[in-house]
Amino acid sequence: MSFCPERWPERRRFAVAEMILATLRGFLLERLIGEDASEVGEGFEALIRMLEREEAAPDA
Repeated sequence: MSFCPERWPERRRFAVAEMILATLRGFLLERLIGEDASEVGEGFEALIRMLEREEAAPDA
């Protein structure tokens, strides 16, 4: 969770870290059992966009 901004409360940092881990698990499964691994790259791009929006969002 050290990649999260220091200003974020612990609960938000934990939630974002859990979301990233769940997404990465999904990418791994798609890569292992999916037929089109190119979707994993698109998923990473979407994850980066989501993280940029989350970082720009006002503190809750």
